[in-house]
Amino acid sequence: MLDASFFKFEQIFPFFHLIFVITLISTQVVLILATNHFLKNGLTKYEQLFKILKTGEIIFFTTLFFIILTGIVLANGDSFKFSDPMIEGAIHTKFALSIFCLCNFLYIHYRLKLAQKAYKISEFDEVNEHLIVAIRYFIVLDICIILIAMYLGIVVGKFK
Repeated sequence: MLDASFFKFEQIFPFFHLIFVITLISTQVVLILATNHFLKNGLTKYEQLFKILKTGEIIFFTTLFFIILTGIVLANGDSFKFSDPMIEGAIHTKFALSIFCLCNFLYIHYRLKLAQKAYKISEFDEVNEHLIVAIRYFIVLDICIILIAMYLGIVVGKFK
């Protein structure tokens, strides 16, 4: 085990796991704020908004992948074994929430693609409708799911 006076190797994965969760939530908040600013001010440069949303999608999928990866390492690591079935249930619930979050964001991606198609045929009311549904409802749902999973992670971490 690699240890130093203030550095312990087993703290690296929880640290990165939390950094990825914070990045994921922050990205979604930025997407909400950017879209709300765009829609409230009646801006018409949808290309810029779609570029921002595309970047947000890439960051989302990348960070969610690393969250799941570090979560698997944390749950299956040698120093993280539990005999309590409630803790294992919480870990499985976290993975189920991650899968639900991924499915929810895939639906958000679908709605954003519909918004882009509507933009190409100049249906601006439909573009706004797709953006509002995707950003104001489903991304907020994603944030709530992530916060619940984060709470479960704190509960599991207390039993370590």
